[in-house]
Amino acid sequence: MNGSAEIHPARNLGMLIGNGLSLAFNPELNIRLISEEIIRRVRQDAGDKDADAIATAMQRAAAATGGGNPMLDFEVLVGAFVTEGSFMERLHELASYIDPSDAELSAAFERIASFSESLRWRGVSHVLEVVAERTVASLDLKADLNTFVDLVLNNYGGTITVGNLNYDTLVLSSLMENHASEFCDLALGYNPATISFDGGQRFSIYKLRTALNFPNARRVRLLNLHGSLTWWRNSADDSVYKFPVEEVRRPTIWSTIRELDYDEGWYPEVVLANQSSKVHQVLRPPFSLAYDGLRRGLEMSDDWMVVGYSFRDVSVNALLREAFDTKTNRPNVLVVTKGEFPTRGEIEQAFSWSLAQGASASWLRIQRDVLTPTENRARNAN
Repeated sequence: MNGSAEIHPARNLGMLIGNGLSLAFNPELNIRLISEEIIRRVRQDAGDKDADAIATAMQRAAAATGGGNPMLDFEVLVGAFVTEGSFMERLHELASYIDPSDAELSAAFERIASFSESLRWRGVSHVLEVVAERTVASLDLKADLNTFVDLVLNNYGGTITVGNLNYDTLVLSSLMENHASEFCDLALGYNPATISFDGGQRFSIYKLRTALNFPNARRVRLLNLHGSLTWWRNSADDSVYKFPVEEVRRPTIWSTIRELDYDEGWYPEVVLANQSSKVHQVLRPPFSLAYDGLRRGLEMSDDWMVVGYSFRDVSVNALLREAFDTKTNRPNVLVVTKGEFPTRGEIEQAFSWSLAQGASASWLRIQRDVLTPTENRARNAN
């Protein structure tokens, strides 16, 4: 954001952060670049003999689901196997009704479903490993992000609810480093458990909340709508825990996932799926709780800020629309983006705003002249 910000000492803020913010402060988190790296690693896993055939087969399988280009979006690439697994489960159920005595057919469906699930977890582990590696920003970029976070927090003195769509820990790390005393997330801050994940040193983990019982003194609430690198589910008690940031940056934690069956021990808790599957995944906890938390935060705020979001996620758009419709007085919505997209019309459509209701300029402001920190420094140097 350029220029000085208005100061609202007693006002609440509802905030939504998309991939554009992570990309601004670390260009290596570009979705296309991550997708290309995942394909490269899948090929590397396969070895010289079958690398091309396996990588091509995965891309074709993903493209066949009709969710988009798997080379440009890792959600399409990995999420396809969620869709295929669900389809196989429905076919299996149908087959059991038609011919319940066919044990061979039933076993075949179970093998296919297990194979699809193992492919999904292999893909998920590669995605999150790449994101973890690229989450570490340079000192300059880290300083720019801290400045941005400081600017927001210093200008709003009320409750700040932040819905984060990114798996990375850039915002989390900034808040932990500079605003630890006033920030909280969905992790409980007490009664930690201690584990050793892959034979390494033991470390403390915190269970995630099952209710929106944030401490009153913590006015900044970070909600990872689609999970985080730090969110891991324990198959033993089916609870989700928050791992320390430094632990999820170790490569061995991700390679361990690829060596286990998905229902063994610990596995990442993220929504990584096509749109058709994503709308169902976000209905279950802890994602549903994060969505509820952001919805409440938006409803109690007269100022909304949307940063780096494309307005293309069906579930997120529905949340924004529902919160928007509950407001007697329209909130002041600031959309911070770079370039010509999303258009004003696309943003209006996400909020179900029609021309018959008047001009959206009365409540919607779009700031498009936002440069990436690297570009901004270069510009100032000339």
